[in-house]
Amino acid sequence: MAVCFMAHSNGKDDERDEANARLVAAAPELLEALEYITESHARLEYVRGSVVGTLTANARAAIAKA
Repeated sequence: MAVCFMAHSNGKDDERDEANARLVAAAPELLEALEYITESHARLEYVRGSVVGTLTANARAAIAKA
């Protein structure tokens, strides 16, 4: 079952192309999940400077690229 057509596909690596198509199709849900995580962590004061704080900052950077 195709979930996304990858226009640049050369047909030589179907497995990779299918994985990329699934990732593109899942992107809205992934973005929503990251936004939820960062919003939830923003409410917690202890997060700043912790490992979770670093992960939250990385998630925000990924959201900015979206």
